[in-house]
Amino acid sequence: MVAAMPPPVPTSLRVTGEGDGQVSLAWNGVPGAAGYNLYRSPLSGGGFVKVNNAPLSATAYTDTGLRNARNYSYVVTSLDEKGNESAFSNEVQAMPRLQIGWANLQWPPSITHTISAINRTPLIFGQVWIDGVTNRPGATEGLRAQLGYGPRDSDPAGNPAWIWIEAEFNVDAGNNDEFKASLLPDQVSPFDYAYRYSTTNGREWLYADLDGIGNGYSPSQAGKLTVVASSDTTPPATPTGLTVVTASPAGITLRWNAVTGDPTLYGYEVRRSTGAMLRRAATETNPGAIHRYGGGGSVHRLRPCYLRLAHLQDRAVQGSAVEQTYPCEGRGAGVSYQTFALSTFVRSSAPTPKIRRTPRS
Repeated sequence: MVAAMPPPVPTSLRVTGEGDGQVSLAWNGVPGAAGYNLYRSPLSGGGFVKVNNAPLSATAYTDTGLRNARNYSYVVTSLDEKGNESAFSNEVQAMPRLQIGWANLQWPPSITHTISAINRTPLIFGQVWIDGVTNRPGATEGLRAQLGYGPRDSDPAGNPAWIWIEAEFNVDAGNNDEFKASLLPDQVSPFDYAYRYSTTNGREWLYADLDGIGNGYSPSQAGKLTVVASSDTTPPATPTGLTVVTASPAGITLRWNAVTGDPTLYGYEVRRSTGAMLRRAATETNPGAIHRYGGGGSVHRLRPCYLRLAHLQDRAVQGSAVEQTYPCEGRGAGVSYQTFALSTFVRSSAPTPKIRRTPRS
């Protein structure tokens, strides 16, 4: 007995629309097909479940009753008159989403802030309106807001120089959802700040300034943040006794004597180099060269290699040594280390003398 040949696979499955709790799809028809089955999965590459109860006669379909800001994957098959089914078509991803009608950076229009490792800026607020949604009580599911800051007079969209943090729902403000957040800038400089909003879980962002999104984003309508130096110009004392405890291809353990008797002490910074020049490069684009520690919390731009030493300030008061292990940058690679003390006013001590140790294989 000869097995029945499956019908041809539909081609060019595509997403034609994404809306509130629904996505629309279309595909190229198969000549002579008796119908089609559409399959959906919350994962890519498998786990597909048939959407339709009866074969679809059209080559377009709107899938409803979905959760906003969630990814869904789809494939489609064709059926012949005997019920034989084709293989899966190409896979596409779609995300139901709400449509933001208006948003802004609400308040304040400007801030002057004294640089600090622990004291944040005042709260900064933003509002967003979605027709028929944000007028309901409480936070809107699937709506995210972030507050960011970056170089003065720059465009934040896709700009790696801007730093963003999640904002939290604050209050229902009339028909709007209001969000709040604050900043912890670590440089003395003029900056712009703004809000951005997403109903696609960060896949796409809408940037908002003081006069709202109706005329697009303009740096002239951004919030203006001026970060000034502290009047305390005294840096912390330099840590002493930096030594290598152990070293291996997997990592190196350093120890130094804690700085004592300084009420402004915030933490320490360890700098690592693989050559003659030390590099201060643990940012989002080049992580891992610096690790900062502090009892007041993390330094927000140092990830993913940020390691926190708990109760550092208490230990410093007690005069204990500080010890921590760091990953190495390659088997057999020589590395140099220096340690700095940091004050709450983000002032750095003079560095310890460099120590160099080549991990053994």
